[in-house]
Amino acid sequence: MKRLVCRLFAVFFICLAALPGCDDTTAVPGRYVAESTGEQGQRIDLELEPDGQGSWTSEDDRIDFKWESQAAGILLHTKAGGIIEGNLSEGVIEFTIPGTGRVTFTKAGIR
Repeated sequence: MKRLVCRLFAVFFICLAALPGCDDTTAVPGRYVAESTGEQGQRIDLELEPDGQGSWTSEDDRIDFKWESQAAGILLHTKAGGIIEGNLSEGVIEFTIPGTGRVTFTKAGIR
């Protein structure tokens, strides 16, 4: 009986490990757009590639990075070694940038 219970637990944990996580990373990649409401009012494009590469492009600059999604969030790893953490929710990514404030990106094609 003990052996049967151990086997059932083993099968259960193997099946549990095989299930995909709650975080659907296939829905995250794409193009996101933010319209700055500050004095400059510039547009910022955020491009997230399926291979984990990405770019942040404004009128003045382009920053390349690697990205990864986590439970309800996203991390951007800059080439300079910085990490920018954002909140991710149904086609919207929100970052709080020191010295700049909150920047909200909406996935292109979603309103």
